[in-house]
Amino acid sequence: MVNNIETLVIASNVEEWQLHQEALGFEIEVAALNGIAEDGIFYQKVPNSRLKDKWTEENIRKNWASTMQKAYDGLRSQGVVLGEFNGWPAVYSTEGKPIRFNGDRLRVEGFTSMPNGGLQFLLSDETYAAHDFLRNTQKPKAWQGNLHTINGIVLTSDNYFTTGWRRAHVTDQQVEHIIPAGFIDARILPKPEDFAESPQEAVYRKFFEEFGMIGTHYGEKPVSAAVREFGEELISPEGIVDRAAIKLIGVVYNSYNNHDYTCTMIIPVNAARDQITLPEAQLSEHSGINFTATDYDSLVSKLFEMSMMRDATSGHARGDIALLIGHLHGPDAFKEAIKEARDKLTTAIEYTPRQ
Repeated sequence: MVNNIETLVIASNVEEWQLHQEALGFEIEVAALNGIAEDGIFYQKVPNSRLKDKWTEENIRKNWASTMQKAYDGLRSQGVVLGEFNGWPAVYSTEGKPIRFNGDRLRVEGFTSMPNGGLQFLLSDETYAAHDFLRNTQKPKAWQGNLHTINGIVLTSDNYFTTGWRRAHVTDQQVEHIIPAGFIDARILPKPEDFAESPQEAVYRKFFEEFGMIGTHYGEKPVSAAVREFGEELISPEGIVDRAAIKLIGVVYNSYNNHDYTCTMIIPVNAARDQITLPEAQLSEHSGINFTATDYDSLVSKLFEMSMMRDATSGHARGDIALLIGHLHGPDAFKEAIKEARDKLTTAIEYTPRQ
């Protein structure tokens, strides 16, 4: 473990302030409060270590079959077809394209600090179906899918950051969350038969083999995912995002709900909050966008408010806000904010006003 707060791979219960996170419903696995740029983020493929037994694996498949049947029933009037995708039930459009299917994902197995202050992710191949079932079982972390995701904290020029309100009838997560957010794509490694058509793919395959890449997929870099999700989920003036300014400030594990790891990415933009809106296509998923000031008091109040409503807010978002406090206001403020929010939460729960 690196012994500074600038790039810190955190083990469980190392310091007292970490104990407060349990009550707030998140775990900060990595804090990199000064930020890690794109060239300091590395991936290494490793074997999947998720704990398994016969009951669990059978129920992952049963749950997925039930999920796809419900999706098919809901879309049947549109002429969809129930079929298979990679050996799993899937729903296909009338054009024959899979529209509901078990996608390939990446599981976070751990982290390694790099000599240059960077961070290496240890990743394995996983499926969305495993995550979809296991996150609702409350099994320990070793049994969970622990998928690789990103949250992009958009920092406006007038010192605000964004959260979004998901519509409850379409979301499988909490209502208020950081926007943009999403899975980091798992991309299929080139196959030998592709070599003749694409020499570049052959070079990639050789490179991956020499560096011990395990499995059939590699990961989209968090900065690329942040840029992609920003473009999909928000509307803003052209050219306001500087890719070089996007940094990783930590990794949050949603221990209260969802059970996956998110890369907390700061996305500074050259635009004020009134220049950022939701695209019309997002209105089916999101009911609105919210902006919170980034001064210390506003951020701590937001952390406390979201912790009071853990079933209606994202655990990732709560951890993201704690990391943002550290990034903007320093390591001591980071630790104090978690403690202050925890103390406020304890007082609010224990105090019952007279009727």
